Amino acid sequence: MKNSKKIIQVGVIFLVFVVGIILRFLYLDRIPGGLSDDELDYVLTAQSIFYSGKTLEGTFSPYSFQPAPSDAKLPYARAPYMLLAPFAGLTHYGLMGAKIPYAVISVMGILIVMAIAWRLLGKRIALYTLFVLSFNPWSIYFGRTAFDTPLAVFFAYVFICCLLYLKNWWILLSYIPWLIGLYSYQGTIVLYPLLLIIGSYGIWRLRKGEYTRHYQMVALLGLISFFLFMLSLGKDRAGTRIGEIAYPDNQVIISRVNDYRRKAVQSDINSFFINRVTVSAWQVLGQYIGAFSTKHLFVSGEERSTFSLWTHGLFYPVEIIFLIIGIFYVYYRQKNIALFLLSIVIISPIPAAISVVGASYALRASFMYPIFCIFIATGIESLRPDRKSHWPLSVGIMIAYIILIANFTHVYFIRNPVNNSEGFGFSNRILAKYIQLASSNQSNVLYIGNNVLNTFRQYIFYNTILNNNSIYTIQKSIRNHEYSINRAAFIECPDETPGNIQDAILITPAGKPCFSLSSYKEEKKPIIIAQLDDSGRIYEIYNDSVCKDVILSEYQPMISFKDLNVEKMSSQKFCETYISQPK
Repeated sequence: MKNSKKIIQVGVIFLVFVVGIILRFLYLDRIPGGLSDDELDYVLTAQSIFYSGKTLEGTFSPYSFQPAPSDAKLPYARAPYMLLAPFAGLTHYGLMGAKIPYAVISVMGILIVMAIAWRLLGKRIALYTLFVLSFNPWSIYFGRTAFDTPLAVFFAYVFICCLLYLKNWWILLSYIPWLIGLYSYQGTIVLYPLLLIIGSYGIWRLRKGEYTRHYQMVALLGLISFFLFMLSLGKDRAGTRIGEIAYPDNQVIISRVNDYRRKAVQSDINSFFINRVTVSAWQVLGQYIGAFSTKHLFVSGEERSTFSLWTHGLFYPVEIIFLIIGIFYVYYRQKNIALFLLSIVIISPIPAAISVVGASYALRASFMYPIFCIFIATGIESLRPDRKSHWPLSVGIMIAYIILIANFTHVYFIRNPVNNSEGFGFSNRILAKYIQLASSNQSNVLYIGNNVLNTFRQYIFYNTILNNNSIYTIQKSIRNHEYSINRAAFIECPDETPGNIQDAILITPAGKPCFSLSSYKEEKKPIIIAQLDDSGRIYEIYNDSVCKDVILSEYQPMISFKDLNVEKMSSQKFCETYISQPK
């Protein structure tokens, strides 16, 4: 009987984990519908490094470990694309290939955090942590993206796990994930020395003063590395991020001081209440407190579409109860462990708090979310739902989670791809498909707009153009600022109408006038690529040759789930689904 019960328990745990894995890999080629600019940076740079050993402009190799020049076209952090370069070649990219490594890391992160919970709080809480993190909206959402922050978070928790489990001189191995994490996301630089100190000292205390020299060596190695890292930062492109810190002499803060004083009754006392120190302090304090907003965490997420579902928080609403119970339960039972975990929570919002480029928490404050999952798991376990006398509570919690998880999957997989299609630039993917179809029909395509390098890179990525044969041609075109390949040319708005415009399909962003094209566009009626949720124009296409024989809708048609697999659509189906012709 006992063996049967144990087999059932193991089966349930295994099923939970498998479903968590499925939620991170299901339809990665369709959802999210594209890559944001930052994600595209990392993916294309990793691919370029795989094929040539250099970044996309072909002038800088990250393996040189030299400071990146300020004009280098590469992301701010180095570790992600150096680590992911082999995957870029093995998976042959595309949306699914680009995101598979991140989904794998998200799954591994579940096991790492579970191992930490097991060591600190025991097996039962560790198993509940596995459940909570497997279905956690934040972990699923960002486990399906190609952002750099989840990598930094993952290596931070690997660092903590190593400190907890390793013994003697093996403890020094924990320095490796700490160092990789330091180079994984520049937005969290300030956290890593704090994490180093809290991890080394806190876990040394939890292990009752064992291995003192070993923990001291880890801390010393880390501090030296951080010092050298900061010395090189001033010469590196990543050093430009320093200008985003809300220190009193930052130009953004100075501008706000002037603006606040202008909008106040003129008085000598203004200089006391409105100055660089008070304005920067209030901003930092406000953004720090905002990281713990229950609305942001449990209801609707943040405002930026790339980081939010808008109608769902980073956790399930019911988990706020378990979180509060869990914090008090751990503090009451094991105060030192509670203080250690809360120390990580306390420092986590600092990157979001000190930024002047807007409050963004889903990534910049994300170091605390795995800790929240541990506390939530503790809150659930503390209610002892497995006891026979508490079976109604157990059933209630189970039903609540089934409903909430079902709602989240509906929001994420069904509503968000349309409601928030431009959060990950879905129209760029449609544009890349259209240009590919036009080029394969032997038509010349001329894209004229702003930020054409980004459009050029989107075209390269979605059509899997980057390979051993094309890498040096693409690198040369980016170096020379001449973005053209496979009958497609991408140029900024020219002063005069291009001479080859009559012989090409012309594509322009809607609502962004280019005066040299005005006379040409007045004579023609465009077809358009529209936004999925409201049919608003995004791109205008003139002199079309791809969809001319297809009956097009006046507005963006409603789409089915299979329509999200854009690259595999036939030319006719693509035109019928994503190209419209306003009257």
